[in-house]
Amino acid sequence: MHAATRIITATIILVMVIAIIDIAELFRRISKLPDTSTLLIFTLEAFKLPSTLPTFIPFGVLIGIIVSFQKLRTSNEISIARTNGMSLFKIALAPASFVLLLAISHLLVIDPIASATKKRYLSLEDEIFGTKNSNLTVSTQGIWLRDLSPDSSMIIHGSGLDTEKASIIKPQVFTFDNSGILTARYHPKILGLKEGRWNIEGGIRIDPDGKVHNVQRQSLPSTLSIRDLTHSNKRPEIIPIYELWAYIDVLERAGLPNLAHLSYLYYQASSPLVLIGIVFIVTRFSLSKHSRIGWSHLIFFTIALGIAFYVAKYFLYAMGSSGKLPPLVAGFAPGAIMFTLGMLMVTRAD
Repeated sequence: MHAATRIITATIILVMVIAIIDIAELFRRISKLPDTSTLLIFTLEAFKLPSTLPTFIPFGVLIGIIVSFQKLRTSNEISIARTNGMSLFKIALAPASFVLLLAISHLLVIDPIASATKKRYLSLEDEIFGTKNSNLTVSTQGIWLRDLSPDSSMIIHGSGLDTEKASIIKPQVFTFDNSGILTARYHPKILGLKEGRWNIEGGIRIDPDGKVHNVQRQSLPSTLSIRDLTHSNKRPEIIPIYELWAYIDVLERAGLPNLAHLSYLYYQASSPLVLIGIVFIVTRFSLSKHSRIGWSHLIFFTIALGIAFYVAKYFLYAMGSSGKLPPLVAGFAPGAIMFTLGMLMVTRAD
């Protein structure tokens, strides 16, 4: 209970500090827009705030455990326990059990809430600031693309995507004028994206009056790039963990890259190992018989371990997303390293 209270307190403080910084940044951004209100800023932050919890829980565990153990050490409770033969591993079991429950709660409760609110935040941000979202939508019915230009627009549907050829599998194209009125429907045999245009080969065109025309070759203007064609509009962090595997399967069937989503899924699944590893490492560093450390050393240790974990996590995620490492390795590596290192340190302690 001693450690749990301090872990929760540290996490809340971290999130509140970040919330204040976010609110200040939102005030700066929104001050440039007409007809905005303070309520709108706090609404945006309310939707964004839950999504920061998964990022700061490991740091809350790190700070909370260090503060808790240092308090116990100064009260001589740890010295008495160690004198009576209690090992560091046994001392670490209680806080490790709590962080395991915390990690499970994060996956089952916090993550779905954070995903939903982050999705809503991004939607509001797009409405208010005009943030450009991806033009590609992926669903179990296939892929949908929108291609907007000043004079016309297109909606493209297909069962999948050939990323090597930048072409749509089993395509359908719906063209509209700038008033949103349907001007034609295409059923091409081949639809490929080149710089500034869609190339149609074969198939038919159906006019609004129902007339059918054969198409040999035709080009339609496009404002999309190859990147627009190969990046899903759903970030992994806005998809609940229990839905993520199904979405990864949809991406794979659509021919779209899913390495980033896989790496994220595996990291989330390994979060209990991360938190338990942090507890074991801090236990060894703070409570070893030969450990004589003050607050200055603790602050340095906290910053060093936090930065090392943060850099390693995102480096491995980048490697997994780019295909340099298998997603399973990239996702589980932070947790496996922290847990193994912590277990070795706490079981081999004096």
